[in-house]
Amino acid sequence: MTVNKPCCIDLYHSDDVSDKPTALAGFDRVKGTGIFLLIHKASQGVSNRDSRYDARRAKWMTGNAIKVTDVDGASLSLSPIFGAYHFLEGAYPVKEAANFLMTARLTPTDQAFVDWEAVGASGHYPSLDAADTFCQAVEQATGRPCGVYGGNVPRETFASGRASSDVVERFSKRPLWFCAYGSYSPEKFASLIPLPWKETGVLLWQDDGDKSGPGPHTIPGINNYCDNSTVVGEMTFANLHNLWLGATA
Repeated sequence: MTVNKPCCIDLYHSDDVSDKPTALAGFDRVKGTGIFLLIHKASQGVSNRDSRYDARRAKWMTGNAIKVTDVDGASLSLSPIFGAYHFLEGAYPVKEAANFLMTARLTPTDQAFVDWEAVGASGHYPSLDAADTFCQAVEQATGRPCGVYGGNVPRETFASGRASSDVVERFSKRPLWFCAYGSYSPEKFASLIPLPWKETGVLLWQDDGDKSGPGPHTIPGINNYCDNSTVVGEMTFANLHNLWLGATA
């Protein structure tokens, strides 16, 4: 399998950033590999909050511009950028959005995401209405679209045919951080993208999680496995960076 070139890592509380030689110095090593984007779990449900979130965000956003080689071979110097996500449980989406916003304290250049996947041992799916309600609450507070992280759950939910055209349209305007572990094949990839994003495409592609995917499964500076994402299709690292900061690509 071909190893994809990561531009993003995503972390949650249990992921261990190296503290050698100083606290969170592992982030310097991450940036040294050309990764310029960190998306960090901020919260889950109505009350769970990641106690490491603030310190990690502050460390990531400090330092010099990052030297990056784009997927098209261009040499870039990019500022670090940051996103935050909330793991949706779904019973009380408005309260969950409030918990997320209070924890994440998003700046105008931070991208928010709802993590829409199966929950817990029961494996139940948060409903379409819950995901949409959460996104709308975040969008009302931030004034910008709330991104969606997911793969099987949004794909299967929209494939049921129960979503109205208005709901499909709303989701199509929300950046998709798409989860599908494996190597890239244009035909297979297109068949897996959930309905709202068939035309708009994906912002990011998480192709590696733990042992799954083509690799890399580890990132210098992060102990053990590290989920990571790349770009696909027409997207480049430069375009991603511009879109993230709200510039015209």
